[in-house]
Amino acid sequence: MPVPLLEIFSSAQGEGPLVGCRQLFLRLAGCNLTCAYCDTPVILDKRGCKLELIPGSNEFTYLPEPLEIQQIAAIVHRYYDLSRHHAISITGGEPLQHHLLLKEMLPLLSGTKQGVFLETNGILYQELEQVIADIDIISMDIKLPSVAGIEPCWEQHRRFLRVALAKKIFLYIKIVVSSKTAPAELAIAWQLIKAEAPDVIVIIQPVTASPGITAPNTQQLLHWQQQALADINDVRIIAQTHRVLGLL
Repeated sequence: MPVPLLEIFSSAQGEGPLVGCRQLFLRLAGCNLTCAYCDTPVILDKRGCKLELIPGSNEFTYLPEPLEIQQIAAIVHRYYDLSRHHAISITGGEPLQHHLLLKEMLPLLSGTKQGVFLETNGILYQELEQVIADIDIISMDIKLPSVAGIEPCWEQHRRFLRVALAKKIFLYIKIVVSSKTAPAELAIAWQLIKAEAPDVIVIIQPVTASPGITAPNTQQLLHWQQQALADINDVRIIAQTHRVLGLL
């Protein structure tokens, strides 16, 4: 089964409560959303899959597409010492669009300290059901329409949480906020989390500013955190540290 893989690289996790942990990243192409603040590629490069063999070197080899599952597993085990990595991060795009190939590929990627880390927009709950047996950590987004510029996904997020929490797993929720964040949407998010997962770590992540996208100010961030803590046990403000440090 061909894998639409954009890049493979070893780096430090730049977001959420596991920031700083060394992970091996496999970025898959394609996404079911078009968020206004998206800062990652989702379309396959004509040159092939980008591979950084020496972490931090910014020197890349391109592997011709398409790549098969067995090829990717062989590359991962040949070039990277998984025992020195916290986890393998499956990211995108939206990885769960490729749940059938993940179901075949994930069992071949064992060897890290904490297993498989899935970064997802938290919408494709039926696809999650197909692969959750091979997932150990989930970073799940809750998308605010006023920030992402998309239609509300509240019910999909609710169902996704229920699937994720049916297995004993390390799950955290990430909410990207900007200066355009609608307070009413945050109120819905807090109540959703209170009802479904009040003990899950929640990350308020200020958007990284870009043309047309403005980050919230400090007062806004602290106010939103204070509001959330009325209903949720652990709410943290963490920015994208990899952008600050210039990491992949």
